[in-house]
Amino acid sequence: MHRHRGLLLAPLALAGCAQLFGIDTTTGADAGNGVSLRVQRVSVGASVIKGPQDLTGQTADFLVGDATGIVRNTAVIAGPGTWTADIASGTPPALFTLPDLPMTAHHLWALPSRDMRGNLIAFEHPNSTPPGASSQLALNVTLPAPYTTETLMVFAVGAWMHHTLAGAEIPAAMATTVNPTIPYSSFVPVLSTITPARITASDVVLVLRYVGADLTGVLQATQFDQTDATDPVSGTMVAVAHDKMLDIPLPTDLAQRYAAVRPAVGAPSVSWNLSAAPGATVGIALGPQLLSGVPAMADTAVTAMFGDPFESLGWPATFNLNTSASRTAMINAIPVSLTAQMTTFVDASATAAPLDAGLPTTILVGTTQLNTDGQMLAIDTTKPVEISFLSDKSTNTLYQATIYELVLNGMAYDRQLVLDAVGTDPKFDIPSDLMTSGHTYVIRAGCIQGGFTMAASGDLESPSFPLSFGQLDSGVFTVQ
Repeated sequence: MHRHRGLLLAPLALAGCAQLFGIDTTTGADAGNGVSLRVQRVSVGASVIKGPQDLTGQTADFLVGDATGIVRNTAVIAGPGTWTADIASGTPPALFTLPDLPMTAHHLWALPSRDMRGNLIAFEHPNSTPPGASSQLALNVTLPAPYTTETLMVFAVGAWMHHTLAGAEIPAAMATTVNPTIPYSSFVPVLSTITPARITASDVVLVLRYVGADLTGVLQATQFDQTDATDPVSGTMVAVAHDKMLDIPLPTDLAQRYAAVRPAVGAPSVSWNLSAAPGATVGIALGPQLLSGVPAMADTAVTAMFGDPFESLGWPATFNLNTSASRTAMINAIPVSLTAQMTTFVDASATAAPLDAGLPTTILVGTTQLNTDGQMLAIDTTKPVEISFLSDKSTNTLYQATIYELVLNGMAYDRQLVLDAVGTDPKFDIPSDLMTSGHTYVIRAGCIQGGFTMAASGDLESPSFPLSFGQLDSGVFTVQ
């Protein structure tokens, strides 16, 4: 199956607690009435399908201890998608692996509950198969108005593959039909971590027409199971009625908030996107774009008319306001791009999209502030590593610390996920063996506000909008 990496929490991966309680320190585990961790697989395609995550080949430990030492209590699989361990009291964090892409990754959940549960989000239709090498789509689409210079796209929602018509595929000026035959090998995944998949009858194949970033026409094709030959996609495209109003104020304090982060970043930029989101019920905003834009300097609000022709499919229009600021670190004379970001997701009918989540301002490992690049960091391998951070808002639903190793790939550095930790406090104690001497890392700290209203009871399974994020990349450091 194809999937987007991790996304246990929300659209872009995300938050954490720190204190490991000094309770029972016996090792080993048997299924019983102790602590539990349940992972639900949420397949987001043209619809949302939920089921237990297959835990075959994965591992889980409940961590018992304090800042002086951690004992790993090995969990056992006690049922579909569920790990358990016999620990008599307390709410120990769970350190576990999941089949993320491009490789298995570690996760840490530190929630004040003995029964934790959450999601692995996968952008897929279940039981997907690779496309055939000779598969093609033959378009025969009547346009709602003669073609001029619009953008035409084919989008398979569920397989999450798309193709923008180019070259000889583009109709002649003033043509009223579109009829190229397109090799499926020219389609690309919507996200780089999605593996190309064959279209099935559970997917929704769309032909979309855009004027700039504005969706103005759509054909929803008859559903089909893709063959290894040529499959027809035909019908009459319908003009999109722009009968809805978007009117959302823009923030006025961005410069002030971004100026507080360390390492310092450049001036912030602002953009927004409106999409029809099949996964809105699980806090996922990916879907066909309805409209997007970049506010002008003088703008005080995002104001526009738009249409959502996908409401009958249960894909509500979701508004995303994204702000970010960047900086460049030079590591061994090779540039590494690092960012700070604040973003929020709301239903398009909302009258505001406030950036409610805190923006991390300083990230620490132990007592060392990661405010500059190139630091050499000594780690005591006999004790847990404490990761903590400060933010400009003290009230948040969840916190996150994500550790990436920077791995040289030719003349560029790739980020390789080491650990994604979430919890209800901005401090985490992690096993010291997760980071290796001589290796180089960056930590992304995050705050989440809203969405996960049941987090304090251990429930991360039912996120919803509104949902706000703030995150910051630390200074780059190397472990001694």
